[in-house]
Amino acid sequence: MHSGAMHGLDSVEIDSIAEWLVGRPEPGMGEDVWFEHLSHRLALATAAAERIARQRDAVVERMLVQDTERGVAKRLGITHGRVRQLAKRERSRRQAVDQALASVRVDGLEPSADAHKLLSAVAAGAMDEDEAVEWLRRQYQK
Repeated sequence: MHSGAMHGLDSVEIDSIAEWLVGRPEPGMGEDVWFEHLSHRLALATAAAERIARQRDAVVERMLVQDTERGVAKRLGITHGRVRQLAKRERSRRQAVDQALASVRVDGLEPSADAHKLLSAVAAGAMDEDEAVEWLRRQYQK
């Protein structure tokens, strides 16, 4: 089954979102310019989809605090294996954050409140490591 059909989406809804995101080529626009525009919009849609997926996965992770993997799988109608995969990914993120904090503290430093918030966001799956690095880069460029 097509994933769109599984979630009650139809081709009209998908076409509408795609047109909203992409637009239409302007009169006289060269194919190379249109290709670049489409490539940029595809990258944007992919990044947005990844962020939405992390938010969805974070819901599962929060549910795992109060329920078993099997219980969460049953409530959400997803496989136990998928829930296990999400739980493993969450543990891996939290371990990476713990290691980063330990590494800084070994050097006798204590991360700032902003750094703690940033690392908490990474651990919770609200942002990935690349987004965290970009956020830091923007903060230090100000």
